[in-house]
Amino acid sequence: MKKHSTCLFTAALALAMSLNLNLVQPLVAQEPPPPAVSGETPPKPLEGRKLPFHGKLSRVNTEEKSITLSYSTGEKTYYITPETQILKEGQPASLAEAELGKQVSGAYVRQGDRMNLTKLNLTLRSDFGSEKARKAKKQSEKPAEQGASSGN
Repeated sequence: MKKHSTCLFTAALALAMSLNLNLVQPLVAQEPPPPAVSGETPPKPLEGRKLPFHGKLSRVNTEEKSITLSYSTGEKTYYITPETQILKEGQPASLAEAELGKQVSGAYVRQGDRMNLTKLNLTLRSDFGSEKARKAKKQSEKPAEQGASSGN
């Protein structure tokens, strides 16, 4: 009988130890990762990615090569780089052609604290209409000009 009780005690002890180890392992695996090395900042997810913008042009600074747009939450300044594509009515334009108070749109890339423009549309597509609408307008103006010139 003593032999049976010793075997049962040994089996129970082995079972208890294996259960105890199984409970400890998940706790060890759930420890948080070590903190990042001080001085290192994690990369910003939006940095280097083109982001759209649109707003009302409130200021143009040709010396700084920047524009400021006014929003209901405040103002934001965007910077023009040599790679910035500036368009007006779908055609290449210059910053001097920008009109204050007009709606503008485009795309920018965030680089640190600066928002550098990759594209600046000085007119919205709806302002100058589709190509089909422009052709129709041109066609309607031609007969009027021909009628006026034939009457003289």
